[in-house]
This record gives sequence, structure tokens and C-alpha cells, in this order.
Amino acid sequence: MRKLHLDNIRWITILLVVIFHSFYYYNNIGIKAMFAGAPAYNDGMTFAGIFQYFVYPWFMLLLFVVAGMSAKYALEKKTVGQFIKARTDKLLVPSTLGVLAFGWIGGFVIYLTNASINMPKEVPGFVRLVIVLFSGIGALWFCHVLFTASLLLAVIRKIVAKYHGNDTKTCQWFARKADKFFPFCVLLIFVYLILWGGAHVLNMPLITAYRNGIYIPAFLFGYYIFSNEEIIEKLKKAVFLFFILSVLTGGYYISRCYGLAYSDIYVLSRWDLNLYAFFMILFVLGAGARFLDFRNAFTDYMMLSILLYTFFSRIFDLCCLLQ
Repeated sequence: MRKLHLDNIRWITILLVVIFHSFYYYNNIGIKAMFAGAPAYNDGMTFAGIFQYFVYPWFMLLLFVVAGMSAKYALEKKTVGQFIKARTDKLLVPSTLGVLAFGWIGGFVIYLTNASINMPKEVPGFVRLVIVLFSGIGALWFCHVLFTASLLLAVIRKIVAKYHGNDTKTCQWFARKADKFFPFCVLLIFVYLILWGGAHVLNMPLITAYRNGIYIPAFLFGYYIFSNEEIIEKLKKAVFLFFILSVLTGGYYISRCYGLAYSDIYVLSRWDLNLYAFFMILFVLGAGARFLDFRNAFTDYMMLSILLYTFFSRIFDLCCLLQ
């Protein structure tokens, strides 16, 4: 049975991504703060700025958790081979061809406005082409990391099966361990510590969106822990508590970090930012299961919002190119 609340969480999160990038391009934080390293920014708070700091720590992390949950449900009906083939067709091939087909537009804009200015004239043309293509990866990085996580999951499943285990028993083990209040809290603390620790490692130096150390564990936690109905039921019951904790930790993090480049590794590896992101994920999963488990014509339309995001980003790139 399809998990309708996960579909709704997806399109709502993607819509937040669209709004985030609109503010990113046009508000008083935007490009200046993002490309300055991590300097103080003293132009005052704005709604657009607060919104960016509000969503950036958790919205992509949430999508990886949801992707992990979806992978669990998909593998209940498919073999590992079928699963990897589907991920290759839906993730790897489109994301690779996407860079060649239209990703170069954004890459060329970045190249003209940044790389070409500081690049020596003797750099060969093919090297410049590679730079343009890599700069144009854009949102397709999500597909690359998700495909990598899917491959790692296949390896983990194979290792577990070798020792006479299976995913169902593994997931049930987590559910049983979290049956009582105290073990449930211990499990959540464990998940937070792994995510916070992962924020410090396996981050690509140039294309900073590839935060493998935190995104891949988030995918695996979605698969093995948050795909359990027992866990989700506990999140549903505690949804208002997680909302309060999200507001408190989010307010603390924003008050401490507003004016810093929120994509800088120094900021992204902070304990308070990761605690806020963790509580937001728990809140959204609980609230989604409690209030968003439905489908209608509007939600069906909004599930296509990923196309809207792609169209939006390419139109902006063309506008920059034509200026």
C-alpha cells in the first residue's frame, strides 16, 4: 500500500526548495554570504534570510530519510537486482544525461561569473568544458548521492544475508528495542549522534552539496528505523513535543548563526544546527503521518513539483546568461 503521507512530504519539501532558491538569489543573504566563506553579515535580519536559515539544515536531509523509507517499501516487492536496475534507470542515467542536456547552462553561468575570472588564460579548452559540466550539476547531486546510498544498501543487505539475517528481522529488532520510552530515547540519541558526527566527514571540498557523511546515514536510518510503523506511531503521538523542541533549537541555532554562511562546513557541523535538523525531521515525519495521509487532485498535481523546480532553475540560469 502506497504511503500517501510520504508523497505529500516530498512535494511540500520540494516546494520549500523552490522558495529557498528564490530567496537565495534575491535577498540580502544570498550569494554574498554563501560565497564569502563564513564572515559576519551585519545588514540585519529579513524574513527571506530567516527562511533560508530555517529550512537549509533539514530539508535535503529529510528527503534522504524519506528516500530510505521508500526504498524499504520498494524492496518488499522487488529483488535487489530489480531495485538497483530501477535506481539506475531513474537516478543515474537521467542525472548524468541531465548535466549534458541542460545542466551546462547553469554551469556556464557559474563559469562566466566566477571561474573564468580567476582562471589563467593558458587553461586548455577541454579543462574549461569539464569545469562547466561539473559546475552545472546543480540539484542533480541529489540523484548521485541517492544512487550511491542505494548501492551501499545493496551491499549491506548482502552482508546481512550472508550471516543468516534479513532486513525484516533487522528492522523489527530496532522496533522492539524502541518499544519502551527509555530505549526509544536512547535510539533517537544514537541517530542524532551519528548524523552530527557524519556532518564532519566525507564532505566534498569543492561541490559542498555532496555531504556523504550525513546524507547516506540518513538514508539508511530511513530504511532500517523510520520505515517501522511502530516508530512512526511514536512520532505521531509526540508530534507537538517535537514541534516545540524544533522551535526552541531552531531559534537558538538561528540566533547564533545568522549572518554566517549556512552552507559552510563550520556551520553545518555545529551541534545546535544538527540537533535542530534532527528534531525537524522527527516533527515532519510525525506530522506527515498524522495529518497528511490523504490524496486528492491537488496533491497529485503538486507531486510534479520537481519538474517545476527544474524548470524554475533553468529559466533563472537563462536570464542570467542573457543579461
